Amino acid sequence: MVPVYHGLMKRFFFSLFVLALTSQISFGQEKPFIFESYFLEDGLASEMVYSLAEDQSGLLWVGTANGLNRFDGSTFKKMYGKQNGFENGTTLNHQIIKCLLTDKAGNLWVGTQGGGLNRIDHQTEEISYYLHHPDSNNVINHNEILALSQDSSGNIWVGTEDGLAIIAAESGKIYNYFEDKQS
Repeated sequence: MVPVYHGLMKRFFFSLFVLALTSQISFGQEKPFIFESYFLEDGLASEMVYSLAEDQSGLLWVGTANGLNRFDGSTFKKMYGKQNGFENGTTLNHQIIKCLLTDKAGNLWVGTQGGGLNRIDHQTEEISYYLHHPDSNNVINHNEILALSQDSSGNIWVGTEDGLAIIAAESGKIYNYFEDKQS
């Protein structure tokens, strides 16, 4: 009687193991991605989207060829556009938004095509401008912004049409590195 009991227990534990394994396979599978398309009719400023950034509150910022949108998961809102011309401190200085970055402090950095760099303070919503001026010191090296990043020290790295600019986190000083056009 012992061998029958032993064989029965082996089959029971084997069946239990197989059941556990198959339940992990069937229930542990990831759900497929669900894609939704959004258009002008949905409130998007332009169907030509260049960049995306998510802020600390979960809002999605969308940089387009016709301005900046904020998306809360259901509706788009056009933000900081030039309705009646440029208004210092309250509007972006260019409509074509090429790149976006949310920094560690929650500020949104907006790189434009020809209008330089804008920084939107997440608490006051005031906009600061970083523009190239050939006769000024402590400015970015070009007004066409191609890329944005932040390093572990909080410095903002700005890829421009003419090289690299680094905005120091502590001092706000701007360091420019130009492309070597000799080679």
